[in-house]
Amino acid sequence: GWRRRIGLIDWPRARLRWCSTPRTRRPAPTAARSWSATAPATSASTAAQRAAVADPRSYWRGTLRRSVPRFALERFAGFMRTNVPAPVAPLFRWPGGKRWLANWLVESFPPDRERYFEPFLGGGAVYFRLQPTEATLSDANVDLIECLTAVRDEPEAVIAKLAAMPQGKETYRRVRRTRPRSSAGRAARFIYLSNLAFNGIYRVNRDGRFNVPYSGRRYPSLRDGDVIRAASSVLATAEILACDFEVAVRGATPKDLCYFDPPYTVAHENNGFLKYNQRIFSWDDQVRLAAVARRLADRGCYVAVSSAAHESVRPLYSDFREVRLSRASVVSASTRGRAQVGESVFLSWD
Repeated sequence: GWRRRIGLIDWPRARLRWCSTPRTRRPAPTAARSWSATAPATSASTAAQRAAVADPRSYWRGTLRRSVPRFALERFAGFMRTNVPAPVAPLFRWPGGKRWLANWLVESFPPDRERYFEPFLGGGAVYFRLQPTEATLSDANVDLIECLTAVRDEPEAVIAKLAAMPQGKETYRRVRRTRPRSSAGRAARFIYLSNLAFNGIYRVNRDGRFNVPYSGRRYPSLRDGDVIRAASSVLATAEILACDFEVAVRGATPKDLCYFDPPYTVAHENNGFLKYNQRIFSWDDQVRLAAVARRLADRGCYVAVSSAAHESVRPLYSDFREVRLSRASVVSASTRGRAQVGESVFLSWD
């Protein structure tokens, strides 16, 4: 297939390796299936390989364009562009997170966008994939915002606190009972519990105590300080707020991009996700969000809204373009609730 015909280029050492090519184009056996830029040219194909290392852009536009499907070439070439930021993993799992959709969303956003607003930040998968130079991030969850602020401002202190938390059921229960005094300690606790909690659910009881049971999993990345440092670097230029979504986007101006990913709520309030957000987002809030999105679009902002694919939601965004998607739900505790679910993304631009 076309994947086996792609040459893998090791740029730092200027060396070209061929995964699977016609026999007449392979380097000599003495080259151990690799070709060095300093080796003498022995044939026209070897000279072409040398030219590929010297001018990789011409190589992609020429040789591979004739042998690789265009959609695959464009996707692979996207990783070769220097202006595309390297993906940064979100710090924690989050119910309803958009890791699975982040790449598609980033590719769909208008290229002439200016500032970025994300009021329902959650795990921040889209933000960490987009990595805008100027952003306003917000959420109604005060503990989440405090955590991200500490990661941005004092990453080394958060790393040190996480390193002192072994992963296990007994430690999880002990950390769940505590309430650290320092902001770095509370941020480390939040990251620890959010990653190790069942289904990554962040839920508190009426007394404000975290009450999700242990998942039984282990995440080695929790002890990797580079993950925290990478997130801190991306968050360095962001304004982080704990406020209502309508307040968060008041300063948006034409060509600013506003992405809303609220907890999914439909008119009958009987979807599988609402029970985790009964006091956070209601149907009245959904109607208010649609009104805010329309006002922003009329103002000249780019607006994107993620929502459950439901007939009660679509009329709220009749002036927007709808893209329907489907994926497996991972929120429900039972396998019956993890069937394929429909989701919609409403876009204010064509």
